[in-house]
Amino acid sequence: MTITEFKEFPMDMDAKLNYPKKNLNDGELFAIIKVETSLKCEDFQLFDFGSVGNGDIDCSNGLWIYAPATATKLSITHKLAGTIVNHLLPMQLKPATVYKMVIESGRQISRIEETLNYGYLVVKSNVDGSLFKISQNGNEIKSDYISTQPKTMTLAPGQYTYTVEVVDYETERGVFTIKNEESSNLTANLRSSMGSLSVNSSPEQGAYVNINGKRQERTTPATFPLRKGNYQITVYKDLYKQAESTVTVSAGEQAVYNAVLSANFAEVAVDAPAGAYVYIDGNQSGEGKWAGRLEAGMHTVEVEKASHVSFKTSVNLVNGEKKLVSVPPLTPIYGKLNVVTDPVYASVVIDGIEQTSKTPCVVKDVLVGDRKVKLVPASSEYETFETMVNISEGKITNLNKTFTKKPKAVAATVGSDFTDSRSNQVTRTHPGEPEMIAVKGGTFTMGSSSGDNDEKPVHSVTVSDFKIGKYEVTQAQWRAVMGSNPSYFKGDNLPVEKVSWDDCQEFIRKLNAATGKNYRLPTEAEWEYAARGGSRSNGYEYSGSNTLGDVAWYDSNSGNETHPVGRKKPNELGIYDMSGNVWEWCSDWYGSYSSGSQTNPKGAASGSYRVYRGGSWYGNAARCRVAFRHGNSPDDRRSILGFRLVLP
Repeated sequence: MTITEFKEFPMDMDAKLNYPKKNLNDGELFAIIKVETSLKCEDFQLFDFGSVGNGDIDCSNGLWIYAPATATKLSITHKLAGTIVNHLLPMQLKPATVYKMVIESGRQISRIEETLNYGYLVVKSNVDGSLFKISQNGNEIKSDYISTQPKTMTLAPGQYTYTVEVVDYETERGVFTIKNEESSNLTANLRSSMGSLSVNSSPEQGAYVNINGKRQERTTPATFPLRKGNYQITVYKDLYKQAESTVTVSAGEQAVYNAVLSANFAEVAVDAPAGAYVYIDGNQSGEGKWAGRLEAGMHTVEVEKASHVSFKTSVNLVNGEKKLVSVPPLTPIYGKLNVVTDPVYASVVIDGIEQTSKTPCVVKDVLVGDRKVKLVPASSEYETFETMVNISEGKITNLNKTFTKKPKAVAATVGSDFTDSRSNQVTRTHPGEPEMIAVKGGTFTMGSSSGDNDEKPVHSVTVSDFKIGKYEVTQAQWRAVMGSNPSYFKGDNLPVEKVSWDDCQEFIRKLNAATGKNYRLPTEAEWEYAARGGSRSNGYEYSGSNTLGDVAWYDSNSGNETHPVGRKKPNELGIYDMSGNVWEWCSDWYGSYSSGSQTNPKGAASGSYRVYRGGSWYGNAARCRVAFRHGNSPDDRRSILGFRLVLP
């Protein structure tokens, strides 16, 4: 081993600026001798500069010797190539200066080098949570989850196959090779396996959709996210033949299925007189002129009017036919009323119509049934008399009355008060009226910070006192007001459903006209306040409990049908079924919440959808939360939609 070259590099700044080291003996910066040799740096064992002190060796940038500037000779020891002893340096070294030295070995060096016997695989995926599986010769040898951050694995040299898979993405497969003591990089670029299906129906939208036999909550038109693949689609609507098709959904694309529904009905109009009721196949369908759709086939149409002879006929209907059933004038059924009074000459008023004859008299052609009769004495000294009289067909009914004189007037006491102890109760005078619960007004926090975006922002709302239905409006109550039952699931004590927001307004109009009261749908704020338990609220997630099954019928316990009202536990105010059973229409347009405090808010000023709340027998638990909101077109009718009433 000999030194064959030694020279100075004055322009190299490594010793002075880039990699300087200080000699602790004299405080000067070391010179750097950069050695060029075929020998490995790590095999040099000693660099000795004699009495002036030892320097240092650095193998990080090659073989560099940090030497004191006072050195005049150099001794080098290498564990395989031998030793150079007391070699005189060809020049005096300078502090912080770089020199080049070439060492050549005349010996053939043989060595056994240690090897790792493995390599590295650096792997990542464009989708977090991807499962990375490695196989060799058909056997899986390793699996791990990878993400967008690189992950290092050690593997023996060889060829491997791999798969990368994650839900909603296509599986990636491939081959890679590991070499000893080398690093390989692998990046999985997974493609989404999701697509979507848009379903429409004609000639009418609002049809139900089954995908692979499972009924979807949304009706047409609707778009459903689906994984790529083939799907069996069924679209159906009352009075139409269902349409079926197999649709292929591709990743990253939207498939479209336009279902054409064939009519399975005839359009029928019944020209009944005012005040008459129309019955189709024994079921009351309307009052007065009626029009609707009926399935093809034989049907019975009957028209009834109190105190008249009924009309009945059969019609055979064909799909697509428009049929008018003309009803001849109904023949009235009469009896007679013989009226005798004391004193005589009283006026007779029957059902609000004053008769021409004065008592005593026989009034002919009085319609049979219960008639309201008022007798007005000729003298104002006597009290007017009113009663109900039942008139029978072809018979004379007698009415005799001796009038009572009016009592003398008594002066009223000025300033007297009257308090009705039952002012908090609602006296029901009509079979269509619901049982009501009084709700004391107050302030509450409306919405949810952890719910869907339309439940935010959470805001303070104050509502006044009101009364709300203890139960959802039942089919018996609907029939008592409307004379019909549109519900899919039948039962007097089941909640009425398949009623639109518009239908509810018609029900309320008729009920208020019959009772003289002011029923209405609850505002969204009133509904949520009552559902939360009002001033008695315990802060439950659902109406009355944090355990949904205790208070609600929903998709996990309903058996895919509605249930009689009031079968589950009530909430803190004694109100039933505000979570589950059927969604409940509110009066508001569906819109965004305001962040500010509000008093008796009535929702958005306008919109396309009306709000409904509470979840249903078909919905999941999340939709039964008291803060959850939903909405749809005011003419939407489905078996999940019902309502309850409030009174101010």
